[in-house]
Amino acid sequence: THTHITHWRQMCEQIENAEYLWQSIHYTQQALAGLQQSAEYQAFRAHRTCSSCGVCWQDGEFCTPCLECGGGCMIAACPLCNGRCKAEYWRDVDMSHAYHLAHWKGVCYLPLEEQQQLMMRIALEDVPVEDLMEDVRM
Repeated sequence: THTHITHWRQMCEQIENAEYLWQSIHYTQQALAGLQQSAEYQAFRAHRTCSSCGVCWQDGEFCTPCLECGGGCMIAACPLCNGRCKAEYWRDVDMSHAYHLAHWKGVCYLPLEEQQQLMMRIALEDVPVEDLMEDVRM
């Protein structure tokens, strides 16, 4: 029993901060590597991959000309005002896959009147959103 107590005391002794930091980083790296190899993570990542061009939105990638990517990864600037309102839109992955066209969930923070002006001009004219925003007051 004396051997067990000595061994237990050695295990319970505090380690130095540098050793603790190294152990925690090493453990975290091992845990992350294990997670990334899991079937669940691979399925999660595959679901967030563009079925048209193959880039992984989860990794922050997108292909500019690809319609399914739609100019953004998992989070994009407001598509109505091209980000002027500072709102973030989240990709609707299921809808993007189903229609092979980017679908986003979010709300533009511009006043409703300005949003309506933008939508009318977009519907009536073939002008890029950036050019339209110059005419809308902030």
